[in-house]
Amino acid sequence: MFAGDFAAAGRYVAPSSRGAFLVLTDGLGSSSVKARNLAVGRTTVTGSTAVAILTGTVCSTAGKTSKSVQRCVTNTDPAGSSPIFEVDLMRQSGGRWLVVFRAPASASGGGSTGATGSTAATDDPNNYTCFGHIQKGKPEAGVTGTQVEYQFSCDGPITGYQLETEPHQIQYFDQSPVVALKGVPSVLDSFSCSAFIPGVQINCTGQASVAFEVITGQLVVAGKNLCTEPRVDPILTVTDATATATIGGTKTAPTASATVTQYISGPFDLGRPWGCKGDVYGSDTRLGNHPPKVLLTVPSGGKTKS
Repeated sequence: MFAGDFAAAGRYVAPSSRGAFLVLTDGLGSSSVKARNLAVGRTTVTGSTAVAILTGTVCSTAGKTSKSVQRCVTNTDPAGSSPIFEVDLMRQSGGRWLVVFRAPASASGGGSTGATGSTAATDDPNNYTCFGHIQKGKPEAGVTGTQVEYQFSCDGPITGYQLETEPHQIQYFDQSPVVALKGVPSVLDSFSCSAFIPGVQINCTGQASVAFEVITGQLVVAGKNLCTEPRVDPILTVTDATATATIGGTKTAPTASATVTQYISGPFDLGRPWGCKGDVYGSDTRLGNHPPKVLLTVPSGGKTKS
């Protein structure tokens, strides 16, 4: 993977996690991620799963211009706890160990979580697993603020989704995000987004009709630097709706009825921005064990509270 050959790297990913791997690497250039002096530290095996700790330096590059910025993070502790250097593995039926990706944190019972959570296509729309990330967005003429690109995929079809960015106010957003499968934009599937701005959420309806289609959109928040704390960390919720029609009666007096069934999965944490330098808050995702605390400033004479 660090050589930029994502197709070859995919062969070392468990089949159940290849959809997630596609989302994680979609849009990355061959030089977007690099590493040096990588070595395997402590390895903990539990049954058919294992966690290996890597030491060394991992670098990511944000942007594809002459002004691209490379950010690096180093781990020297062979028993460290940084999620950046943890590799989850699963032993396959033939005895071979392959990489698996943990599902994003979910605060509800819906949505699979954990290293062994399924990322194959799911038949239960109330129990989807969705993966995604955010990164620096593309500049748009006449639009001020910080551009944030989001990208995610789920292991089943969806007909709607919501992104929530509290405490960051959304000032602008794409009304028509792109839906693609294996890098090819769909000519049939699409979404239409709406929101009150400024506000902290956008709502999108439409369809991604097959599992693992990648939805890519953009929104804008205040500020000049995506890496300034507190960093944007969107929460994603997805929905699916199906309709069943029943036709009855007689030829001279036909009847028809429709039943709409709605499903919801999530919430899922898209995480902090890619391409930013690591800091002490790196593991403080909003749905993690140590969510960040944001101080709100009140008018003069009041008290600051969290």
